[in-house]
Amino acid sequence: MSILDISGDGHVEDKVRMRCFKRSPKLDNKYYLLFGCEGEEVLFYSKGIAWHDNEETRIPRAVNGYETAKFYRNKNKELLVIESAQEFKIWYAQWKCLALVEKNVWNKFSS
Repeated sequence: MSILDISGDGHVEDKVRMRCFKRSPKLDNKYYLLFGCEGEEVLFYSKGIAWHDNEETRIPRAVNGYETAKFYRNKNKELLVIESAQEFKIWYAQWKCLALVEKNVWNKFSS
């Protein structure tokens, strides 16, 4: 059974969300900071904007996950730490809240 094959009661998502909420980022890994979604577009911390064919393209900027988590959690903000494709799929489908996503996981979905 896939993590996304859930019963109607939502217990699987609750357990996954709690795991992501309690998780500390790995010290040696880079993460992208996600703010949520606007429609189908993921809103993320970016280092700048590139222009191509008169359209702007935002470029995500990797952050120190440990320091970023410490900053937001000290402000009592809920921050999820996402380190798997399954967690990211649930985040995108349902949660869309402040999150750190491991760089390797983000790269699977952004290309």
